[in-house]
Amino acid sequence: GKSTDTQDVLSALEEKGIPLALAVAETLKFKALHSETKLYLDAIEQFKNAVEKRLSTAKIVSLKKTETCTIAIPAREITIEGIRLTIPSHFIAPSGLRIIDYGPKDEAGTLLPDIWVSFASDEKIVQTQMTLDGKSVRARHAVPLQGISEKTFIYRLPLNPENVFSIGTHNVNFTLTDSGGHQASATWSFTVGIKPVSTPAIPSDGKNVGSFTIDTNLLFPQSSINGFVSVNVYETQKGERSFEYILFTGSNLQKPMLKTSSLFFLRKIITKRTSKDIFTLFPKTKLAFLGNKLTFSYDYSGDGKIVAVQWNIEDD
Repeated sequence: GKSTDTQDVLSALEEKGIPLALAVAETLKFKALHSETKLYLDAIEQFKNAVEKRLSTAKIVSLKKTETCTIAIPAREITIEGIRLTIPSHFIAPSGLRIIDYGPKDEAGTLLPDIWVSFASDEKIVQTQMTLDGKSVRARHAVPLQGISEKTFIYRLPLNPENVFSIGTHNVNFTLTDSGGHQASATWSFTVGIKPVSTPAIPSDGKNVGSFTIDTNLLFPQSSINGFVSVNVYETQKGERSFEYILFTGSNLQKPMLKTSSLFFLRKIITKRTSKDIFTLFPKTKLAFLGNKLTFSYDYSGDGKIVAVQWNIEDD
């Protein structure tokens, strides 16, 4: 034929077969340049670029040594149906049960983050053990999310105010056991609402899959703001979720004070209003006596910093 269905080929291509796919692409390119194949050169380039893109996200194979891929495989030549192929040197991850990746890492950015672990295994997984902040929880095998390996366990809580994560740091321990008795585990921490993260706009195909409200004092203890946050959750066909936070204060339910998709920004606004800037002038005496030397100073606690000081003392 004169074209290739790269999408079908790549969907059936396992990560361990990527080096071979690169060898096929190079050989086809050589033959196309020498008019030894009916395939178009641009179709071959498209296939090669797609394979290289797949390689850039692969977890168990890499052209360079990585933290996961540590076993070196030297370049070698093979012959398939009379065609000689040169498979490039590359690195692979050790075989057997292993955890490849996990998340969220660093800042989750939402009140209800997905906790996930992707793994590779030659045998069937028979047990998963997960603790969240020291409490045992149950993860389920899920349909893969965008950018995550096809072998993934995910912990996704129902959308209600009882399940929101508190603002702060959370700790996860995840252990997998296969039918051969082999185990692999990972331990990590992530934060909720502490750091700013990229929060893209709600996708056009996102559908509202849940809404609930939560009191501001539950989210931010000792908050001086009396009100609540309305949380809207949107989900795409791929299972990706986006969150929208709407802040209402007092008894005004018609006009929200704030609408944002950034949990960090929401926390910053509420905690800034909660805290007070305090400026104290010394000495605190209202009287001055002849011969008594007074030293004036100040103390400030609050947002920002003092960048300039000017004293003006008047004699009434």
